[in-house]
Amino acid sequence: MAVAATSMETSGSEVLAASGRGAAGNDYRQACWQVLRPYLIAQDLKPQILAAIVLMRVTAQTSRHETHAAGAEDSLPKLQVFADAWVADHSSALHGAIFLNAMQLDIRVAWLHHQPIPRLGISACLMKKVCTSIDDPRLWDARAIMLVAQVLRYCYGSAEDRTLDAWLDLNVQSEHWIDSRPGSFDPVMDGGANREYPFGRLVYRDDIYASAQLHYVLARLLLVNHAPREVNAWVSETRRELETRRLFKQCLAIAGGHPHNPSIVLSSTLPLPEFSHLLQDPNEHEVMSRLSRSVQSSFPGLYRATTPKVSSEKSGMSRYAANVTSDK
Repeated sequence: MAVAATSMETSGSEVLAASGRGAAGNDYRQACWQVLRPYLIAQDLKPQILAAIVLMRVTAQTSRHETHAAGAEDSLPKLQVFADAWVADHSSALHGAIFLNAMQLDIRVAWLHHQPIPRLGISACLMKKVCTSIDDPRLWDARAIMLVAQVLRYCYGSAEDRTLDAWLDLNVQSEHWIDSRPGSFDPVMDGGANREYPFGRLVYRDDIYASAQLHYVLARLLLVNHAPREVNAWVSETRRELETRRLFKQCLAIAGGHPHNPSIVLSSTLPLPEFSHLLQDPNEHEVMSRLSRSVQSSFPGLYRATTPKVSSEKSGMSRYAANVTSDK
């Protein structure tokens, strides 16, 4: 945040002064908010300002206390502003990274609150303007993140969003992602389950590969649980639950393989409220509960106002057709 503030001419002095005094937490956020506020009226926000806004939202999710600044953050520019900035400078890797980080913040809130991600008029194909190779992991990570956003809109959007054709299109997109991804996305270590890691450990060559795979799995989990009745008619309940459990455990295996990346660990635990009932082993429950407590302790601001809905109809939480034709 202080780095972004230095580019805001002399007005960044408040933030830097707060850093010099050792200010942290809410005091620091308040100082940052005071610096940012005059710049938010500009029509074209500079990348440094957009990055600072993302960091402000991150600190809000990690803060243990509500403050005036926390309330003020509700007035920060929405995701569309980040999308417009990237469209205006579509070959900018910086704008792309800022947008995708902002998108991930919105995805977490949308998942926990069962809300849709709005249409943004932007496509992950913009990453083609940034990447020089089809094998660039940034391209596949962007596609997976955008896929989750689209599926959230299908799941929790309007009746126009929630159609059979929409589900089938998203299903095809997800299958294309997993079938077409480069070989570099294969895990470098696939550790088996043990007492410490009852879900196993999936380790990838870099965090961005793990992030991409994780977002693909999250998208599939949503498709599993929100398939239309025309699809559910072809799939047995047993098969749906088995596929849901497999995907859920894969999320937790990715977290086990990348425990030092808080973003990956947090996103991997998003499905816990809906799918924890599928875990029957006591050790799995113990490890899962420990992981959940750790995440909620690290991101109290994200969970403070969140009361995730847990369906009382378990069949409604595990609706899926991995391949509709295979059960016909």
